[in-house]
Amino acid sequence: MQAEPRQNAAGWVLVGGQSKRMGRDKATLPAGAAGKTLAQMTAAVVAQVASPVTLLGDPAMYGHLGFPAIGDLVPGQGPLSGIHAALTHTRSDWNLIVACDLGGLRADYLAAMLQAHAGARVVTAPGQPLCGIYHRDCLAEVEAALGENRLRVRELAARLEAREFVVDGVNLFNINTMADLSEVM
Repeated sequence: MQAEPRQNAAGWVLVGGQSKRMGRDKATLPAGAAGKTLAQMTAAVVAQVASPVTLLGDPAMYGHLGFPAIGDLVPGQGPLSGIHAALTHTRSDWNLIVACDLGGLRADYLAAMLQAHAGARVVTAPGQPLCGIYHRDCLAEVEAALGENRLRVRELAARLEAREFVVDGVNLFNINTMADLSEVM
């Protein structure tokens, strides 16, 4: 299924994590054909269903990847800082926020997820709060969590009563090792 970009949903790709298990920056690892990085490959999938697409990470490190990049406003607080930056900068009500290190990511799944948000402020993939749609009115809760040092995105999603969006045959997984990366190539 070919998905059309939605003008009412911005796309955001989390890059710049610590990559402790991989031992090097996952976002810039080669992935897929044509010499693309993992971040570029993820951003290209997100761009099929959301527009514009922005990388959430240090512009000096990721600005050369072909997408705009913005840094954390509250550095050193993990992915929650990226979500905070996205919701602070967005002009869209709905924001598709995806970690760059998710294997199994498909545009048709993301498009269906974008259609499934009725009645929920947050919709996530099962067990993957870093693949979700966040309404911009969640910003106050994100800021409160940062201020109270409650940095677990899974806990934030639970507080926001996130709805999990399940589709048979879609199995997202974290890319933490080179073996995991080989599964997406």
